[in-house]
Amino acid sequence: SINVDGILTNQNGSWALIKKVNPAAKFWIAPADDHTDQTVYDISNLDISDVRTLSDIVFVYFNNVGVVENFSIRVPISIGYTWGVVSDYVEMSVQGTKYQKP
Repeated sequence: SINVDGILTNQNGSWALIKKVNPAAKFWIAPADDHTDQTVYDISNLDISDVRTLSDIVFVYFNNVGVVENFSIRVPISIGYTWGVVSDYVEMSVQGTKYQKP
């Protein structure tokens, strides 16, 4: 599963919850061939038991507020196994806004 409320960003120079740094940011899981479709997958309960299907989905970060420089986000994930749960962060780089930089 993905804990959307726990997503971190270093957008302001140090790691903080993205919902406090950029409350307008949105996240969803979408089909790889249609990044705009927010209705197919439940982000908080994503079934990845068949790893061969992972190339069929993408994690989407959407920000339509202001100009940003390059930064990273850390997405907390948990993967359940029959013997327990493993939790960690997946870190992703976000490229700054193009063509709108002052």
